[in-house]
Amino acid sequence: MPDEVVGVFSYGRVVGRLAEALGTWCVTTASVEVADEVARLLGGVPQPWNLGGRECLEVVSDTQSVRIVIAGARSITFQGAGCRGLLGMEAERARAMSGMGFGPDVVITFSLAKRLSLGLFRFQARSWNFLESAVAVEASLASTGVMVECELALKRTEFKGECGVRALYWAPCMRVIA
Repeated sequence: MPDEVVGVFSYGRVVGRLAEALGTWCVTTASVEVADEVARLLGGVPQPWNLGGRECLEVVSDTQSVRIVIAGARSITFQGAGCRGLLGMEAERARAMSGMGFGPDVVITFSLAKRLSLGLFRFQARSWNFLESAVAVEASLASTGVMVECELALKRTEFKGECGVRALYWAPCMRVIA
């Protein structure tokens, strides 16, 4: 399995100057072979995409869920929140919400369970809920010592603000597959 990142997962993108939320996974890569295989495994069609002046390919998949393999504790990195475990997370969240602290920044690197040899992919999330699921996956990694198979999914979520306005959005989540 190659150690270099061959693609990046996301669930949103910028089209022109407008942000577009997607309800399925989007994968960007510089490799035609990787784009073709991602499209075969997850659905979608590789399309040319300009990523910050760099030409690459984008596959907007047909799926909200993908099975992945995370190998080793270094495959999950935590930044920003200042805590690696659930202990103290509520205090960190309260500090961030008051403007006195930072929110979480979780980066995972993984392989596609159906095609481990394709290479590593990266996904980054700045969500407290995703941080909680990443901590749970890290605990599973610590107990197995090698690798875990997980489901990386998008979940439709509803939020009601203080003024009563309801917002619907897609939230990333991850769970270990037993």
